[in-house]
Amino acid sequence: MAAVVSNDSAFHVRILDGHRVYGDERVFEQVKVFSEGLSPAKKNGKWGYINLMGDFVVHPVYDRAYGFSEGVAAVYKNGGGWGFIDRDGNVIIEPKYETATSFKQGRTIVYDSNARELSVVNYAGNIIDTKKWGRSAD
Repeated sequence: MAAVVSNDSAFHVRILDGHRVYGDERVFEQVKVFSEGLSPAKKNGKWGYINLMGDFVVHPVYDRAYGFSEGVAAVYKNGGGWGFIDRDGNVIIEPKYETATSFKQGRTIVYDSNARELSVVNYAGNIIDTKKWGRSAD
């Protein structure tokens, strides 16, 4: 089990076995809530995902990151946008959306600002439904 402890400047992940702390103490700039056994963690200004031992299983290469839901997580890359990865770090939907939400029942909502479309997409990135959003250019 991992315990996340914060001080003034960093987050520390301590590996617990009963009441003992063992192994290395991992230091991160920020750590979010664990979901599906992984947690977004920030190191050297980039986000990746750590396991319960505090080891990166998805290297920190993202500018923003959400927790996992249904085996996938939304990640953001500057200059690209929001996309989705699986638990091994494989990109399943390329980072290209202005906004994205977590998957629920095999679907997520994304916004494409270039097309001004709010879309529901599945794990393969296929659009299930689309609505125009925003003001039209008159």
